[in-house]
Amino acid sequence: MAKDKKKYDSQGREIIPLKQQEELPQQLNPIQLNELGAKTPRAFIKQRKGRGGGQFDYVEIGYVIDKLNRIFGPLGWDSESELVPELSTELFVTVKATLTIKDHKGSFIKKQAFGGVDRKFFKNKPHIPANYVDIADDAKSAEADAMKKAASKFGVAFDVFYPDVIRIKELVVKEESPAPFTCDRCKKLGKETTITEQQAKMTKDFFGFKLCDHCRMEAMKYKAEKEENKSSKTTEKMVQCKRCSKEISEAQAKYSKKMFKKPLCKECQKKEK
Repeated sequence: MAKDKKKYDSQGREIIPLKQQEELPQQLNPIQLNELGAKTPRAFIKQRKGRGGGQFDYVEIGYVIDKLNRIFGPLGWDSESELVPELSTELFVTVKATLTIKDHKGSFIKKQAFGGVDRKFFKNKPHIPANYVDIADDAKSAEADAMKKAASKFGVAFDVFYPDVIRIKELVVKEESPAPFTCDRCKKLGKETTITEQQAKMTKDFFGFKLCDHCRMEAMKYKAEKEENKSSKTTEKMVQCKRCSKEISEAQAKYSKKMFKKPLCKECQKKEK
């Protein structure tokens, strides 16, 4: 039986049938995405001298491994590495690392990267293989370099390895974002609370002021109490004082009847005494 021929789109990418797409790794959950996109804490960012005398930021391999374990779990990722002879010399070693991320269904995706380091020699000795300090240490350093670069393709410490990309993205977001809206009530109280454009528009239309959620609830409470007091005053039954015919509230009349057996205003109550 002949195998189905692969199909490609206009950009040369393979078109994967829907049935096969179901076997691909599932979408990362929001927690994983947030962890991958989070900025690297300053405490984990180190600096080293690079070629040309420049200073370069980097993270240690331990940070990357810990990040992978926390995001994908110890069983959710794997790595392989191999020496690249054609890119290695007596003075330099190159390693290719393959980082594999797996999902709960067993599907996986791989990212590869190369890493390399200068070989270390004993001090004041010729740079020949016989004078290597430790070949294994050189290989481990190159492997760690390759692993970190492969992990950065998934987003781990992306801001450290590609700071210009993050910087430009932040500038674009800042340019596209409208000026923030602030709560008018909080501003009068000496605080500055930022609210969304939708919050600002909704509260401005209803209350005449831009309000945060807390101040909006306070305004609703105040408005309800005001309406209740207004309603109670409107519907309150008035009674005439028996002596001066002045209108008094039902509550005053009730008190007066209890004390003087008849409805009296405050002034007449004093005279009755």
